[in-house]
Amino acid sequence: MKRLVGAIVLMIAALNWAAAQHTELNSRQAGYDFTVDGVNYGIVYKRVSDSELRMTDTVEVRIGSMIPADGHLSIPAEVEFGGRRYIVGIIDFDAFQNREELKSLSLPPTITFIGSRAFSGCQNLEDINIPNGVEELLVWTFRYCKKLTEVELPPSVKKIEDGAFDESGIKYIELPQGTNRIIGWVMFGLDHNLDYIKMPASVSVISDLKCKVVDYYGNGFKVEYIIKDTKCKYLLLHTVTPFNPFGESKKKYMLKFAKGCTVYVPDEAVAVFRAHPEWQLFKAVKPLSDYKK
Repeated sequence: MKRLVGAIVLMIAALNWAAAQHTELNSRQAGYDFTVDGVNYGIVYKRVSDSELRMTDTVEVRIGSMIPADGHLSIPAEVEFGGRRYIVGIIDFDAFQNREELKSLSLPPTITFIGSRAFSGCQNLEDINIPNGVEELLVWTFRYCKKLTEVELPPSVKKIEDGAFDESGIKYIELPQGTNRIIGWVMFGLDHNLDYIKMPASVSVISDLKCKVVDYYGNGFKVEYIIKDTKCKYLLLHTVTPFNPFGESKKKYMLKFAKGCTVYVPDEAVAVFRAHPEWQLFKAVKPLSDYKK
């Protein structure tokens, strides 16, 4: 009897193993290694020599994953397959490209890399979190995400590639420290029109930006491109020391920008800014305490 039970157990185990192998084979042919709860995963391999790759405990979310009927998808921090647990650490290139049924996506804190075009064309995506660990947003990450109006970027993000938010619906964004260049039409698209952008002190070049409110935490713009073709109604400054925002020469487009822009500065710095010849060219200089969102 014990032998019979043992044989049955071994037979079941063999069938399960065979099923897993069959599933894995079909998955690999489809561009991923396995599927858990409708999400496709690929195992990440690490090169240990010129001729050897070693399997890691990390997986990446691959293309073709199923989206729940309500459009809300949550990616787990860990998954189990074939008796082994894996950490979900990567969203692969093109993973959710053109998935119009995706409305919101919750990413685990284990994610450290998001491939380019990962969410490009997700025109109904309204909500997504970027985990603190992701260091850069690559080209066209959120291209054509028309309903995505706001994204909170963690302090881990140090680089935003050109076109990351191309033709998206972004209206409000706070850029992390380390961002140094903002070319409006390149980062957000030709027809962008932001309501608010917060810029860290690391930003030194701003050009072609259409934004109602520019909240700048630096101590001075590095080059004249700061206001080239930029349309801004309110400029919020947090330095008490006036600087020359025009560079070496005042050009017509700079003066046009200044005449239509109200500047808000720390209350204790209002008098010194108003007395500065460069800032007298602006529409008005007011204390930050008077600014109302």
